[in-house]
Amino acid sequence: MTAGPLSGTVPVMEIFKEFRLEAAHRLPNVPPGHKCARLHGHSFRIGVHVDGPLDPVSGWVCDFSALKSAFAPVHEALDHHYLNDVPGLENPTSEHLA
Repeated sequence: MTAGPLSGTVPVMEIFKEFRLEAAHRLPNVPPGHKCARLHGHSFRIGVHVDGPLDPVSGWVCDFSALKSAFAPVHEALDHHYLNDVPGLENPTSEHLA
């Protein structure tokens, strides 16, 4: 928890939730014979962090069910999919996934 230097400022809290997904990919731009050029899969752990002031009524930064709902389209698009077929991930390196 962090608060501003002045007394009476609203503290900022951070919450996070970890999501998991499974996906396959290959890297098309690596040298011939590179192991990552072959189709392979990974188990991914994705952490979503949200920070902000506490709601004065609920005492929450964000309802975890709302966080889960917000992440659902990403999970649906990536979980148990071939990442190279996802628009924007034709070269699904770790850097592009981040």
